[in-house]
Amino acid sequence: MPNLPGSQADPVVTVVVAAFNVAEYLDEALFSIRRQSLEAIEILVVDDRSTDTTRARLSRHEEDDARMRIIDGAGRGPAAARNLAIAQARGRWIAIVDADDVIAPDRLARMTADAERSSADAVADNMIAFYEGDPSCDHPWIDPAAWPTARALSFDDLMTGGLGNPPAPELGYLKPLLRRDRLAALDAPYNDTLVIGEDFDLMARWTAAGFSYRYIAEAGYRYRRRISSLSYRLSADQIDHMIGALDHLDPSAPGFRLGSVDRRRRALRETQRYARRVDRLKRGDVTALSALLLDGDGRRRLSVSVREGLARRLRALKRPN
Repeated sequence: MPNLPGSQADPVVTVVVAAFNVAEYLDEALFSIRRQSLEAIEILVVDDRSTDTTRARLSRHEEDDARMRIIDGAGRGPAAARNLAIAQARGRWIAIVDADDVIAPDRLARMTADAERSSADAVADNMIAFYEGDPSCDHPWIDPAAWPTARALSFDDLMTGGLGNPPAPELGYLKPLLRRDRLAALDAPYNDTLVIGEDFDLMARWTAAGFSYRYIAEAGYRYRRRISSLSYRLSADQIDHMIGALDHLDPSAPGFRLGSVDRRRRALRETQRYARRVDRLKRGDVTALSALLLDGDGRRRLSVSVREGLARRLRALKRPN
């Protein structure tokens, strides 16, 4: 696919990476960005006060590639770090890539071409979730049988993601390509009070504002699932912040739908109740186990958690030393 018009001085895409203590994975992530077939990009990496060798690795990449620049973060988490980079971005499009993930060589070219052709304000592709040491567990994030072709995404799609039986596709983890001028029209790109769920919150405000959002079925993003990843754990306090973010959505926005917000809020409350019971169980409160087993939703969540925990331990045992 040919490059879109653009140059180092006038990049088509600004790739934003928030990095904190990811030295083990950083080279793989950055090489996947630097080797994009779309060369007219800038790469802004925020070092969020790392204490490992992340900064040294970043410096080597910055020396080797004039398109890359390091920004000093304040240690306030990925949302605040991304906001720092977005404020300095020059590309017509913004692409968020996590510092431990990997993107396909043609991903940015393919997504920008689709966005320009469809006049979409944002485009997201499917992801491949992959696990360290066990490629047999790799799987598409969204089942291609459920969503085999491109489609428009709505505010309701965001809010009902992960809900239902079978559950609707969970869209809050996708990494969309975003029009920078639309991003600037929001009150703030990322809600920096959130340390988890910040991607979901951004796209909820995006679709509530009436900006278009498009999904393409081809998977160009590889999402690393790590035991230490923030997204593996949800604390009761974090869920409070996520519910608070729902409460701050503008009900007068053209895409806002109260019914789907209420449904998601109820689901988060159920998750919070489960998290509090698990915390009590970890502290030795055996009555919490009884409460979990007597509650159908809690029993289901506990069963899933035990299975996933065993699977993670098996994958860790398979990893080469």
